[in-house]
Amino acid sequence: MRHKVLRKISFLLSICLLLAACGREPGPNGTAATGAETAGTEQTSTPEPQTDWQEKRLPTAGAVKDALLYVNDNISVEYREPGETVAHTCLQLAWGNDFYVLDSYRQQDTVSASLQKINGDTGAGEQVSLSTGVWEIEGGLIQGMDVVNDDRLVFWVSGRSAQDDQEIRSYAVYTDCRGQIQNKVELTDILRENGIREGLAYAVLFLGSDSQGNVYIDDVDGQTVYMLDAEGKLAGSYAYPSENGAGSQSFRTSDGKRILVCGVPGEWEWVQLDPDTGEANRHSLQGIKNVQRWYAMWGNMLYYAADHQLVSWDTDTGERKLLARLDEVAGYADALEMAVMPAGNGLRLLLTKTDEARRYILTLSQDRPAAEGEIQVANLYGESSFFSERVLSFGRENPSFGIQYQAAFQEAEADRVLLEVANGGGPDLLYLPRQNVKALQANGALGELGQLLSQDTLDVLLPGAVQAGTYEGGLYAVPLSVYVRTLLTARAYWQEDGWTTRDILSLLAEQDDIKGLFVDISGQDEYAYNLYFLMGMDIPNSPFIKDGVSSFDCPEFREILKTVKDMTQKAENNSTLYDRTAPLVSGGYLGVECMVWDMKIFSETCEKLGDNANLVGYPSDAGGSHFLVDKGMLVVNQNAMEKEGVKELVNYLLSLESQQLLSQSISVRVDIPSAQVAYNEAGKTYYWKSTNNTGYQLPAKADGTSYLEEYVELLGKAVPMAFDSEEVFNLVMEDADSYFHSDKDLDTVVDAIQKRVQIYLDERQ
Repeated sequence: MRHKVLRKISFLLSICLLLAACGREPGPNGTAATGAETAGTEQTSTPEPQTDWQEKRLPTAGAVKDALLYVNDNISVEYREPGETVAHTCLQLAWGNDFYVLDSYRQQDTVSASLQKINGDTGAGEQVSLSTGVWEIEGGLIQGMDVVNDDRLVFWVSGRSAQDDQEIRSYAVYTDCRGQIQNKVELTDILRENGIREGLAYAVLFLGSDSQGNVYIDDVDGQTVYMLDAEGKLAGSYAYPSENGAGSQSFRTSDGKRILVCGVPGEWEWVQLDPDTGEANRHSLQGIKNVQRWYAMWGNMLYYAADHQLVSWDTDTGERKLLARLDEVAGYADALEMAVMPAGNGLRLLLTKTDEARRYILTLSQDRPAAEGEIQVANLYGESSFFSERVLSFGRENPSFGIQYQAAFQEAEADRVLLEVANGGGPDLLYLPRQNVKALQANGALGELGQLLSQDTLDVLLPGAVQAGTYEGGLYAVPLSVYVRTLLTARAYWQEDGWTTRDILSLLAEQDDIKGLFVDISGQDEYAYNLYFLMGMDIPNSPFIKDGVSSFDCPEFREILKTVKDMTQKAENNSTLYDRTAPLVSGGYLGVECMVWDMKIFSETCEKLGDNANLVGYPSDAGGSHFLVDKGMLVVNQNAMEKEGVKELVNYLLSLESQQLLSQSISVRVDIPSAQVAYNEAGKTYYWKSTNNTGYQLPAKADGTSYLEEYVELLGKAVPMAFDSEEVFNLVMEDADSYFHSDKDLDTVVDAIQKRVQIYLDERQ
């Protein structure tokens, strides 16, 4: 669902607004089918509704019935991107038998745009550059576009005033399908006269047009939708009650009408502004909830996305059908921004992957595609867009393998799949939580990945990633992405590369100026936070558990509990979410946890602490540990080890090309950082460069060099934690809590912890 945002006065900030506002509602396909069938039947002309829904009450939506379509074809669409871009967004529409795409690219402080009309059958389409300068709009910024008819487009454009470059002017620009101007209408005065825009701030959301060239806008602040005709005159409006929420969605019908969607889930209403009278015709909508995107309506058949599922709704009968799970056919990133048109006995979907610089058309139909083989893939980990998108991308590039992807996030679904695999069946390849790997491997259900991965891939995997999936000397699982947890301390307190819990206790006894243990950035329980870190987090591999025996009844653990209680009580945590390092910089705190999701976060943290930063890690017998945390593990069913295509898919997911597409996550390949850290000679800055030519600037050291060496070193040192570390700690904390927050005797608490953990260890055995 599109969120309303307040527009800023600054023109440069308006550039950011454009880049956030992608994927508006598509126009409908005028030659596609409609009716009560799932996706229609072959038609050669614009379908007419079986019943005029606008003249009667809309039916209550029925229960959604499964009518899943299959991906039968994939057409790659050629398009070009400019050189290095900071960000890329696209607006995708469908009309007639064509798709229309507006691409916008931000390059530092400038924005370029291009238009592409794509034939739905062949994928052919010429891409043309757009220039608001040619339209005589100075500093123009295209904020929206829609198709009026087969020969006419309309663009919503903002530009600087020639008299005052701080003043923003608004225009509706009508062009042909190549962007050649036909007419330009300035709308600034009409917006002001009707109070649609206050001052110079953006407060207008462009919703689209109809087949008469009327444009529809939403006054974000006033909760009113307006219709402006092709001459720039106010032709109608509708003010919806403020308690009904936002009305910033809309869609087109096959006869060219624009339907506005107002209200909140469960209380939707459709509003149609009459082009002749300006009056609002309202239609109550019952039974449809959780809509993320309204696509378009052909005849009686409406298509929309809800909960990442593509659904059809027959507005004559009320029948609803689930046509596709969008994560299984398109990936999460594209599901809501795609354009949809009926085709034959199915649908066509246009998707643009900005992270891959690829665009393609998927054809879905009721016919199951023929394939030489089939690879069944299951995602049990969660909504991983990277995994789903790369698997689906592989399927599109290798259609002969017939990829069958299923998302099994819910516990009951996941348990069913795991049981199937344990019993010798189930999917060929799985993406699942690490704690599930050991049991499946012990059951003999998993194949050894080391036999499938190429030597080139094995040679570049992070040591910690390999360790995380190694059992009994064999590599049975590997993460696709990770992050790192570590501890930072000040070199003024500790200069060694690592430490033990005993080192910390001794340091605290010597340093009177240390007032607090660890900065609590969670804002939850400082006692638990301090205890967990001081024990080193990896408790099953700590001195307090040896060979399956609980050893908490010892002097050192008693000292730990007393230290945590005393120092937590007297410390004043002054950390904030935005500057977690401040207490460490200012002194008085021993350390702060650093969650390294990417090199940018790592570099920013090091920059704040400067030369005083010491990535010491969590205390351990080894002298400090940095922990590699997986974001799901890749495994292969033992029965699929010889299956055609499985080896190719596994290596594809871990390839340099795939791993470079990760965002807000760390690749398991050691060669990724060096491949993606680049130097901008003009700006004398380092930046992280993605394969689609987008990226972000990286903080540098005082001497002008990057933190690449330190970052790579940290990744190489990071190791996985034991599976049940948190479970054991929770057991410890259940009794320790009574010591921290009451006067319960220390010996009694330690005895209870000793017994509780031992029972757990015995049960695990």
